[in-house]
Amino acid sequence: MSVEARAESLQEMVDGEGWGYVKEYIEARITDHKAQLMTCQIEDVTKHRAKVESLNSVLLFVQDAIEEGKGGQV
Repeated sequence: MSVEARAESLQEMVDGEGWGYVKEYIEARITDHKAQLMTCQIEDVTKHRAKVESLNSVLLFVQDAIEEGKGGQV
């Protein structure tokens, strides 16, 4: 699949109602794990940081792939 085709497919997904629910869920999980970072035991910090980074990476993949397909700089 070409970069442009992938970007177009992802843009169609983002424009759909379902993506709004998925994005909202991901963002809520990010917020939750960031809040837990403030109160968790020191041995759990790495776990919550990893979850925040993983969830962020999903959102960034979609955004970056769309931008790349439109000829934007990533």
